[in-house]
Amino acid sequence: MAEIKNSFLRSKMNKDLDDRLIPNGEYRDAFNISVGKSEDDDIGALETIKGNVLKTDFGLTNVNIETIGYYSDEPNNRFIVFLTDYNDTNDNPTLPSSTNNCYIYEFTPANNTPTLLVSGIFLNFSKSNPITGVDLIEDLLFFTDNRNQPRKINITKALSSSIYYTQESDISVATYNPYEGISLINKTSKAITVASTGNTLTVADNAGVIVGMSAIIYTVNSGLEVKDFARVISLGGSTTIVLSKTATIAQDIIVYFYSTTMTGQDITLNFNGGLAWPGDPQFLEDKFVRFSYRFRFDDGEYSIMAPFTQIGFIPKQKGYLLEGQENSAFRSTILEFMENGVQNIELKIPLPDIQNNIGVESSSTYKILAIDILYKESDGLSVKVLDTIESIGTSTTSNEYIYKYQSRKPFKTLPSEQTVRVYDKVPVKALGQAVSGNRVIYGNFLDKYTAPRLLNYRVSVSSKNTTSSEYTNWSEYPNHSLKQNRTYQVGFILSDKYGRQSDVILSLVDLNTETDAGIIYGGSTIYAPYHANNLNPTVKDWFGDALRLILNTGISSGVNGNPSTTGDTNGQPGLYANPIADGFNIAGTATSFPAINKYRFVLNGAVTTGLPVNGSALRGQYIDYVYVTNVAPPAGGAAYYEITCDGPINQEIYSLSSPVASPDNKFAYNINSQGWYSYKIVVKQSEQDYYNVYLPGILAGYPGQPLPTSTTSNQGITASYSWNTVNGNNCIQIGMLADGGGAADSITGNPSIVQKLSPLSYVLSSEQTVAVNKTTTYRMPGELALFPSGEIGKTANVVLINDNINKIPRDLAEVGPDQKQFRSSVQLFGRVTNNTTDSNVQYFPGTVTDTAVSISTASDANFKLTTILEQNYTNIYQLDTNPLVARIETTTQKTTTGITSGNSGGGLNQSWAVATAPTVPIEVDMIITNNDPTSDDYQAVYGYVIQVLTATTFKVNASIPNPQALPTGTAIKFTLTIGVPSGRNRSSSPGGNLSIMEPFLAIYETEPVESLLDIFWETNTIGLIADLNKEVSTSFNGATGWGSYTWTQPESLTVGSFVVENLSPVSSSGATMPSTSIQEYTVTDANGTSVTNDFTLEPDTAAGANTGAYRIKLNSLYTFLHNASIRNFTLTAIVKNTLTDEISSPISLTGAVSNVNPLFTTTSVTKQTSFVGDVVTLTGVNGGADTSGTPPANTSELRWSIASESGPSNVSFSINQSTGIISKNTSAGAAGTYSLNVKLEDAWNGSSVNGGFLIVAQQIILDGGTVGTPFFASDPGNFNQTCQVLPGPPTTGPLNSNCGTGNGGNAYYNTTQGTSTIAVGDVIATGPNASSPKAGQGVYSYDCGQSGLGNRKYFSISASNPNTGVVTAAGTC
Repeated sequence: MAEIKNSFLRSKMNKDLDDRLIPNGEYRDAFNISVGKSEDDDIGALETIKGNVLKTDFGLTNVNIETIGYYSDEPNNRFIVFLTDYNDTNDNPTLPSSTNNCYIYEFTPANNTPTLLVSGIFLNFSKSNPITGVDLIEDLLFFTDNRNQPRKINITKALSSSIYYTQESDISVATYNPYEGISLINKTSKAITVASTGNTLTVADNAGVIVGMSAIIYTVNSGLEVKDFARVISLGGSTTIVLSKTATIAQDIIVYFYSTTMTGQDITLNFNGGLAWPGDPQFLEDKFVRFSYRFRFDDGEYSIMAPFTQIGFIPKQKGYLLEGQENSAFRSTILEFMENGVQNIELKIPLPDIQNNIGVESSSTYKILAIDILYKESDGLSVKVLDTIESIGTSTTSNEYIYKYQSRKPFKTLPSEQTVRVYDKVPVKALGQAVSGNRVIYGNFLDKYTAPRLLNYRVSVSSKNTTSSEYTNWSEYPNHSLKQNRTYQVGFILSDKYGRQSDVILSLVDLNTETDAGIIYGGSTIYAPYHANNLNPTVKDWFGDALRLILNTGISSGVNGNPSTTGDTNGQPGLYANPIADGFNIAGTATSFPAINKYRFVLNGAVTTGLPVNGSALRGQYIDYVYVTNVAPPAGGAAYYEITCDGPINQEIYSLSSPVASPDNKFAYNINSQGWYSYKIVVKQSEQDYYNVYLPGILAGYPGQPLPTSTTSNQGITASYSWNTVNGNNCIQIGMLADGGGAADSITGNPSIVQKLSPLSYVLSSEQTVAVNKTTTYRMPGELALFPSGEIGKTANVVLINDNINKIPRDLAEVGPDQKQFRSSVQLFGRVTNNTTDSNVQYFPGTVTDTAVSISTASDANFKLTTILEQNYTNIYQLDTNPLVARIETTTQKTTTGITSGNSGGGLNQSWAVATAPTVPIEVDMIITNNDPTSDDYQAVYGYVIQVLTATTFKVNASIPNPQALPTGTAIKFTLTIGVPSGRNRSSSPGGNLSIMEPFLAIYETEPVESLLDIFWETNTIGLIADLNKEVSTSFNGATGWGSYTWTQPESLTVGSFVVENLSPVSSSGATMPSTSIQEYTVTDANGTSVTNDFTLEPDTAAGANTGAYRIKLNSLYTFLHNASIRNFTLTAIVKNTLTDEISSPISLTGAVSNVNPLFTTTSVTKQTSFVGDVVTLTGVNGGADTSGTPPANTSELRWSIASESGPSNVSFSINQSTGIISKNTSAGAAGTYSLNVKLEDAWNGSSVNGGFLIVAQQIILDGGTVGTPFFASDPGNFNQTCQVLPGPPTTGPLNSNCGTGNGGNAYYNTTQGTSTIAVGDVIATGPNASSPKAGQGVYSYDCGQSGLGNRKYFSISASNPNTGVVTAAGTC
């Protein structure tokens, strides 16, 4: 028999060709086959293959569970399988519910055994997001699904326990981020159990109080304010605390105790408890160090570094100069005590859980096994490890680890790549994953989420806050202060729980400022000026400056998993902890914690939308959040709710506030593991290095000069070469230059050389004009050049020695070989000025700098023993050593003038007065000089102000000419500048050369160097976003919203009516605010168009309204129309708390025009059954009160329709949807009553309705028994239009009397009108039925009961309308 054989060597399926044309070696279709590849003769033959065999169902009975991914681990002969029954179709992933299941299983085919590795809805698997990448590196299984962040598990550890991994942070590739920094403060508080008036306090337990702590009561004039410097000096037993000062304290008053953990032998009372200290006392003396920590996890990974502390520095002597040290400071130009006095530091490291849950691998929260203590010096680039702590502790009530650093050296240095690792570069989700060696590679990933574009906050600079227990930086860092004369830019960085950070977020640009508690706040960039000379607080009360920040609106984030493109929400992950509604308000004394995981409270009011629910979270006592497992509402007579959680609840957060707020707002949260978790505040300040220049005093102006003088006795000799002198020519030498030296002095010409001397006269080299009884001065040419006059407030001279030479350097870029004076351009800010021979004061430079303009040796500046008065030698420190002198161009801070009044004597502590108050007030330390250009003493220094008594009287230390008092009417000038003048330069009085400048410490600060690093530096102001938002919501005393209200605005409402009444602003706690004012308000519709003029927000003066309530009055009529955008409104107001002056952010309320159903009426209409046409016209209104316009507004946007119809038969009735005209469309229809349910709708735009409606029955009666109106008329054709019988005389004849019943007439029917009076166009029928014939042609008379031609009537039907019955003529006979 014939045999056909096919081989399928080509192994090709071909469905393109017809079966008859498929070549050998190919096949049309196949299922469960393979092509033989053996070397036998059956090569190419088709062989059946085995199908799939169910090996295991993993013991799961849920038929909805599907495999969404697997990994084949061939070396270990096993599969890793990912399973879930959850299918999330939302664009933004949502967590499975508690009834869903997510698993990771291991399956070993060899023994057919499945093993559960991980389970729980925290896996967040979904059928819609299959596992797209799985790789194994040793025991670490990495996987990704483009839904969650990349993850990993250790298979060996998962096999050891199926509950080893229980939360997202256990399996995420990005490790937990230690967001909190190390704390350096000891703090506790104690309630006084026995009232005290001494220095001994009695408390229930003094545990936690340490000798040396500050004792604080935050009440004004309590005697224990921060500025009172009360310290704990000893402890007695377990209940007694002894202070360094007395205070009157009532029972139950809370006393707070604080101390920094930075201690040292030179700065701490009872250092180390008086015990021997093992550390190196000199190791930190010359170092500025910071501390941090990082965690080591179970798989050998490390977290990123936690934020570093501020510099651990407290200077020896706590920064105070002791007696005699000011002199040594300017002599050495350094402050020897400005070394670090810190030797021992307790580093308080925050843990994410109690100690007992950290460090043990099988149960460790976040799988933390060890802590590295990190150390960094300010001038070093590397980060070093001080210690590695593996035995963290066993406490079940503490989530803090205290490491005692005792000036030990680090033992290792971290690699540079770990030093610069500020976050883990793990994407937030990835579609692709691969491995290369021991590296995991991600592809098609989203690297980070989009942060909010701006935040609503303001920044200020002020003294550290010492009036609230919330702020403790004055104690933690007692000598730290914000640097003045710097510009700071302050921003926020947000971070998720795994350390992925946002870019820096700044505040919105707003030119306005905000004032809170007298402090002015501006935008995110702020300038910190030097303090003004009205220093407030005083130096004693000043604990340093700090940046202050007001966050007006909490941090928010949209939720959109897509990459950011435009706008503010795309790509945002939301917040980690999202408050449920607006929180819940508690009140009363029933708030309690019957167990550490149970919380009882009484709800204030009936609003329950913000209550905790099962699966939500509360803030935890030791971990960040604990989950709610049960909510028990009030029952069995109890008024409280009881919440049960899976861990200890934070009692401080959820207790009633103290003082009790009414009501007190608390929050429960829904957790979004991918959202923004924490925040930190960062600061950019690029003005960095600067020097303090410690000087031996600052000389204002120039030193005094030894200028020999004589007084002429000539009687106005003119053109003379010689003249007599009154006081001889002592000290005058041949070769000296004779000079008048002033406008009113002796010589009015150019100086001349003295050529010849006699006892009382001399001869000059040139002819001069000589005045009588005037002063002549003498100087040697080229040596005793006159110093400039009037330089007070313009020029100062300082001596540079030691390191000051480098702090104010000479400019040597371009100099000549013989140059002796050198340019300098260093900008200087005065910080301390000498003000007498043995004292100094703080100097307040403002924003203007002084400039070092030249530097030379003293001799090159003409400061020599021969050119300076002997008593002024000390003006130039160590003049005999020819030191370097810098000439400073100074800035006069203030000047004013006056005229002396009364005796103005010389000496110390003299009382002076001026005739009238100067325009610029007199201030202490102002230098007084002569201000009369015609006086010999013009610009001479008289002294300086030491005390201001009134606007016109003051005390001075004065040196004046003989006689020892200034006469009344002397013009004087007051100048406030840096430095002290030498004396009365060029005075003719011996007393005028009294020196008032001696070397004493003065300090200049150099202009800072501008850093080229444009970066922000992290601060220690860090926390959870949920806590920050809670504070924003609850701590602001201004309005945060409106109380309950009803916006009632039906379209029928008239102008002058109120749409909202009894409207009260409420605080963050929900309490109404009775004392407010409206700063401004706007009303916009949904299009954003302003309609503010249509409404008035005004105080509600109606009886029964809440105190301080408002109402909204309607100023314009509104009709409910289809366009919803123009009838929905948002009123936004800014409200001021008139008690605290706090101004709210814009707070809004919304409302809308409500619809009033349209209105119309109907009347019954009767028509014949055969009638066709318009039956009736209906009219209606839409319910609005506005009748203006054409057509009127209250008839706008109406639509008519017939909702239903009932009657004896189906009749075609219709209604025009715009005009309301009802029509009968056919002549068909049975007689009877028809009911049409007519529907009138409003807010109709021609295609759809967006409003209300009204249905009213319209009755139409069709008369089927008689078609038309019956009447009697004659037969046609036997009379004419005169109604006379034919034939007859042409004009006369008997009247026709046969036109009615009993008169021989016939019955006819007017089918057109309901009347027997016939009109042209009426249709006349001969019978009562619709089928009755119509009247024929001819003339008819009717109404025969009337007598006389003028009373009978006729109608005619012309021959052109035969058998139609249509009347063509009608009238009276």
